[in-house]
Amino acid sequence: MNKRIRALAVALAILAVGAYAKDKPSTPIKPKRDEVVFIVKVRTQPSLPVDFLRGYVKESKRGEQPTTAYAALYSKNSFFGYLGHEIGALNEFGYFAVKPNKERTFAFPAIKILALNVSDLSIMVPLNTELTVPEGVTHVYLGSFVFRYSDVYFTPSEIVRLDEFDEVKAELTAAFGDDFNLIRAPLKEASLE
Repeated sequence: MNKRIRALAVALAILAVGAYAKDKPSTPIKPKRDEVVFIVKVRTQPSLPVDFLRGYVKESKRGEQPTTAYAALYSKNSFFGYLGHEIGALNEFGYFAVKPNKERTFAFPAIKILALNVSDLSIMVPLNTELTVPEGVTHVYLGSFVFRYSDVYFTPSEIVRLDEFDEVKAELTAAFGDDFNLIRAPLKEASLE
């Protein structure tokens, strides 16, 4: 009986994640009841050599797939743990919603970049951060992250967090007027708990 309940919970979680994937991540969204919307942008410097990388993708998967970024962000102590939320194409703001736990604490350990949206061509950008979202906040701007790499193996040379808060606020105002409560994410280094 317990295994059936757990299997049902996992199936529902997969369906819920699939429902979010249908929305365009670059479109501002309003949170549902008991949700928080996170906003993030990802860039690479130099830009990824997608024409070169396309040669390493099966012909059946070749096409004009955009390079896509995913945020590993989840409520701390969550049953489901490490979920990847689609941020969307590089150099665009991505919006995704997450239901907080009672403490409203979140872990944000990494960003994953899929060159040509192919998992075999992925780059993990470690962040190892966490944050607490105050009650009443509907939107949280995580930052604009620039991943700088030094060689053909995408060895990280620097990860920079830029502040484009005013641009995010302008996008939300254009979409919703004044009907949102936006903050900058108070990111801090994650504890070892």
